[in-house]
Amino acid sequence: MKQVENVLLALVRTAISGDSIDLDEQLSDEVLNGVLELAGQHSLAPLVLDTLLKYNLISDKELAESCRGVLFASVVQQQRQSYEQKKISEIFEESQIPYIHLKGSVMRNYYPEPWQRTCCDVDVLVKSEDLEKARHKLEENGYKFYVRGSHDVSMFSASGINVELHYHTIEKERAGNSNQVLDDIWSYAKSKSDGYEYELFDEMFYFYHVAHMAKHFENGGCGVRSFIDLWILNHKIKFEPKKREELLKNGDLLKFAKEAEKLSEIWLSEKESNPFSDMLSDFILSGGVYGSLTNIVAIHQQKKGGKGRYMLWRIFQPYDVIKVQFPVLQRHKWLLPFVEVYRWFKVVLGSRFKRSLKEIKANSDMSQEAQIAAQGLLNRLGL
Repeated sequence: MKQVENVLLALVRTAISGDSIDLDEQLSDEVLNGVLELAGQHSLAPLVLDTLLKYNLISDKELAESCRGVLFASVVQQQRQSYEQKKISEIFEESQIPYIHLKGSVMRNYYPEPWQRTCCDVDVLVKSEDLEKARHKLEENGYKFYVRGSHDVSMFSASGINVELHYHTIEKERAGNSNQVLDDIWSYAKSKSDGYEYELFDEMFYFYHVAHMAKHFENGGCGVRSFIDLWILNHKIKFEPKKREELLKNGDLLKFAKEAEKLSEIWLSEKESNPFSDMLSDFILSGGVYGSLTNIVAIHQQKKGGKGRYMLWRIFQPYDVIKVQFPVLQRHKWLLPFVEVYRWFKVVLGSRFKRSLKEIKANSDMSQEAQIAAQGLLNRLGL
C-alpha cells in the first residue's frame, strides 16, 4: 500500500510541477491498479491518468484507451460546469444580485489545465437577504430546487449539473471559530469590472479553503485534493502571509493550517516528514475524499466524548442539527420528539440501514489505540 501511495503522490507532483517523473522501477499491474483505485477515491483521476498516459506508463492498450475516455469525460464535465457558471453569472448580473464564485469553480483556474481539478458542484455565494430572489431567478431559467440545507440551497440545471447556492459559507459550530471570520466574508470581497460579481481577497479565499478542509476533517477526512489546492495557493500566487495568519488566528485555525501546510510540502515538495505528519498522512490517504467510515466514527467518538455518547448523539440528533433536515421544527419545536421517531423509521426502513449497522459495529469495535490516535490528531490540529 505504501508503494501505491508513493507512486500516486509522484504522479501528482509531476502533474502540478511539470517536472519529469522519477520512478524507481516499472509499474507492476498490481501497483498500477492500486494507484488507479486510490486516485478514484480521492477524485484525482484526471491528474493521475494524464500523467500516466503522457509518460507511457500504461502498457495495456485497452486500459490506456479506457483512461483516455475518462480524461475526455473530465474535459466535457468541466466545460459543462463552466457553461453553467457563466449562465448563472449572466442571470445574477441581469437581476442585479451580488454573487461570489467559490471553491473549485475558482481553484481550478490555478491548475495547469482546469479540467485536471474535478468539481462536484458549481458553488456560488449570495447574500442571505438575496437568497429567495436568487433562487427564484434561477428557477425562472430552468433550474430545479432540490433541498435547502443549513448554509446552502441545492439546485439542478436542465442538463443535470448540481448548483450549490450558498447563503452562508459553512455550518455553525464547525471548524473552530471559523464563522466568526466567515460571517464578515463580504467585507473581504471586491467587485470585478464594476459589475455584480465579487471576488474574495486572497486572505479570505485562503481562510475559507482551510476552514472547509477543517470542517471535512472533523467529519472524518478531507482528501488529498484539498492539500494539493493548499500547496498551489502557497506556491502559485502572490500573497501576504501576515494577512492570512491574522484571519487563521481569529478563526482558531492556525494550528490546523500549519500542520496541513507541512503535509502538503511533504507530499508535493518532498520535504522531510516526521512521526505526526506520517500519522496524519495515513489518516488522510486511508479516508478518501470524505473519510472512511472508520475514520468518521473515530473522530466523532472523540469529539462527542466516547462510544456511548457518540451513539446517543447519532440516535437523538440535537435540535440545531435536525431542524435543518426538517424545517417545520423551526416553527414548531414541540414536534421534535415525533420527528426523531420519524427519522428512526426512515433509517430502519430506508437505504441507509445497512450503513447504520456498519456504523454501529465500527463504533463498538473501535480499539483503544485508534481512539488515542484520533484524540492525538484532534489535539495537535487544534480541533
